Amino acid sequence: MLNVRTINMISMYTLLETVLELNQEAFKYLLEIYGKEKNVSGRMIFPAYSGGKRRVSEQELRFAYTKTIEQQKVFMPYYYSVETPTKGTYQFSGKVNERSAMSDLTLYDMELRLDANMPEFTKVCNIECKAHNPSTASIKKDIEKLVKEEETGAWGHLLLNQDSGTLRELFKKFSESFKDVLNNPDIKQYNFEKAYFWAIATLEKRQLLTRKIQPGEISGDLSQIFSIDYNKIKSLLPGKYVDFEKSGWQVDIFK
Repeated sequence: MLNVRTINMISMYTLLETVLELNQEAFKYLLEIYGKEKNVSGRMIFPAYSGGKRRVSEQELRFAYTKTIEQQKVFMPYYYSVETPTKGTYQFSGKVNERSAMSDLTLYDMELRLDANMPEFTKVCNIECKAHNPSTASIKKDIEKLVKEEETGAWGHLLLNQDSGTLRELFKKFSESFKDVLNNPDIKQYNFEKAYFWAIATLEKRQLLTRKIQPGEISGDLSQIFSIDYNKIKSLLPGKYVDFEKSGWQVDIFK
């Protein structure tokens, strides 16, 4: 008979696999509307600046997530909300008083309460969306939310293009932000044993980097988590490559 811990681990694995597939399908949608071919899956476009250059932002990424959840049957067990008020309180931008913040996107499990014949929604994953190369302070603010909230935390990052320097800089910011947050004595009370999921999508390279960060792993060597051998991925053909030996990052190159 399965014990509670085993059931929880199976549930966590299923959730991480779901978030992986969500990122893969959402990125396919973004590639479709970014490319020259006609967008057949919807009517969203990347808007243009006055000079004609298309704007790429975290807003398109978040919309791609919600559209994917709505349209693909595999995600039917989950419900979602956007700009979800956090349970914890936060003090950002030098403000004196702490207040609830917002998670960009939240996934929920739903159960039917038989006693009240009403649905009951339980948060299972908070997703923060970012684009380009934001400041360390901006990244740290969202990582603090992922750490302090009880649920599994996920990060979706959208880039127009990148090279080894871009990834090294982003990875350094992720690592330093996690270190600062986890070493904050005011956050020691929070659960370090939960899982996280990281995704970095690059439109021009049609490349999606993903990593499952297992329960408790984030309190280990952050430099091992946020690192990848760029030389191994820069010349990959469409398909899939997984660097299990060193970093655990999965690389998908889409046609």
